[in-house]
Amino acid sequence: MLRRRQGSGTYVQRLAPQGLEFALDLALSASHLSIESLHSVRVALERQAAREAARKGDPIAIAHVGKALADMEAAVTGEDIDRADFAFHQALLHATGNAALTFFADAMTGVLFRAVRQRRDRLKTHPRDKEVSVAAHRPLYDALLAGDENAAGQASDDHFQVWHDLFTHPRMERP
Repeated sequence: MLRRRQGSGTYVQRLAPQGLEFALDLALSASHLSIESLHSVRVALERQAAREAARKGDPIAIAHVGKALADMEAAVTGEDIDRADFAFHQALLHATGNAALTFFADAMTGVLFRAVRQRRDRLKTHPRDKEVSVAAHRPLYDALLAGDENAAGQASDDHFQVWHDLFTHPRMERP
């Protein structure tokens, strides 16, 4: 946050998302917070992002969300699914055009990717991981395409409920 210049003084510099990501990682480690403890923050940010992205309706930004979904559908490995899942959520947050949401999306990059990885580790044995992933993301993408902010917010909540249900009942089958 502060930068010193020899012979000139100390200056407050603009905080980059990567700096906040580093600080967030330190704070998580120092406070013994788990990635799961940030879940409600992530749900709230993404619900708002879904609503704003649908309202804004930027076809190029929404196409990036669609590309990530197509990559998820074409995924061959669990790592491919993870990368596509991560790209979907980053594209969603960026599709808002909201500088604050974009900043926090970039700042939470590491935390978000670790959350995706943790999900993968917990659900390794789920027989329909790719199918469930695509089914959990498609309604959100469809709501963005329709420009329906209420449906987008609900689809975001439903998406997180799918994963909650699978964590609670790992063998549960979802459509």
